Amino acid sequence: MSNAFDVFISGNEIDLVVLEEATVLKTGWHSWFNDEDLTYHTGNHHYYPNTLSMQMEYFKTNIDGNREHIQLGIVHKKNSEFIGVGSISKINMLHRNCEVTILIGSKKHHNIKLFVESISLLIRHAFDHLNMEKVSAGTMNYNISLALQRMLGFTLEGVKRCDIYKHGRYHDCYMLSILRSEYHKEKIYE
Repeated sequence: MSNAFDVFISGNEIDLVVLEEATVLKTGWHSWFNDEDLTYHTGNHHYYPNTLSMQMEYFKTNIDGNREHIQLGIVHKKNSEFIGVGSISKINMLHRNCEVTILIGSKKHHNIKLFVESISLLIRHAFDHLNMEKVSAGTMNYNISLALQRMLGFTLEGVKRCDIYKHGRYHDCYMLSILRSEYHKEKIYE
């Protein structure tokens, strides 16, 4: 099964793989966005149902051939299981900045080690291959904010108060970034 995915970035426990139409069809990743528990801390999902055809349309419109958005699958090396998706988005070549996001869709793979490795690989690609000066991230989960700061060297830029409406109330969004000068490969999990 390891040949089933085209590896774009290789890590220790996971690989970031190229997404294709076949990936959308065979992985069922569209259903992750319908899972209320899984998307509990995401500000953009579980407001409307997601279907396979909607995910395919999103792939064709926003992923395939897009130079301002790189979305990759996360595959666990141990069993070649498709466990999540990650992206480098809002790539601005003029100002040399972008955003990174990760969603580990496989609940049995929800652990900080895989999250850190996934986002580390994206950050490294942004700095070393896309020549970014700044990589940003945002979360409505305070603990994820702390993990990004402590484990990866992100800086809290600010808090967007009552920015996301979810679960019947407004939530703050923690805005973080890391600059090229703050990025140290030895700090990042590899």
